[in-house]
Amino acid sequence: MSAIVFKIHSDFYYVKNSDGIEFECKMRDVLKKRHVDICVGDFVELSEDKNFIIERKERFNALLRPHVANIDCAVIVCSLKEPELNLIQLNRYLTYLKYFNIEAMVCFNKLDLDTSSHKEINEIYENLGYKTFFTSAKNKSGIHEIKKNIKDKTIVLCGMSGVGKSTLLNALMPYANAKTANVSKGNLKGRHTTRHCEIKEYDDFKIVDTPGFSCLKFDFLLPNELIDLFDDLKVYKNNCKFSDCLHNSKEKGV
Repeated sequence: MSAIVFKIHSDFYYVKNSDGIEFECKMRDVLKKRHVDICVGDFVELSEDKNFIIERKERFNALLRPHVANIDCAVIVCSLKEPELNLIQLNRYLTYLKYFNIEAMVCFNKLDLDTSSHKEINEIYENLGYKTFFTSAKNKSGIHEIKKNIKDKTIVLCGMSGVGKSTLLNALMPYANAKTANVSKGNLKGRHTTRHCEIKEYDDFKIVDTPGFSCLKFDFLLPNELIDLFDDLKVYKNNCKFSDCLHNSKEKGV
């Protein structure tokens, strides 16, 4: 029987079949010996007794962090305030998703705390070809526009801790009951409220809620591959007089 993994806890995999029936199962030892990696979003085959995963089906995409598979789109959630908007981190997320060839949208949340930079930010990222949304998940403003763009899709919410992913999830899916917490007053940084990846289903879309994290690693990427992930820069790649140019500030005469 075929199923999809919607949650993983410890060594247990929680899956749903096409009828929406849930099963708790484990991975066959033979898969472990073959070092088969199974994550949330994977399509799998179950044993006859429904107690074991016996096969992972081919993925059409996957992310290393958050570790999810077979998603249609990623929505990067940023906060305009509390914590302060971090464009460098946002650009890292966009670069990361570009590498894995996954469509990205950007949600600038907490519009109730700051509207001053709305137009300027919108121009930057829309001109780069990204769909942008400005929301106040707390007040549920801007939510309808996101729903229109994620209809019939499985999306993943990603972003730093404290930007309002869980509050946004509750606004998009009123029955999600995701835990939320205020930003720490001591250091103005977010607190982790989501502890694991889990697919949550609504009427006409699915969302993978993920734990927030502050650091993306690019240890799988060679320096000369980086420029191809920036559409606005790679058009100049072949015009540089240095064939091995990395287009960074240390190079002279580029």
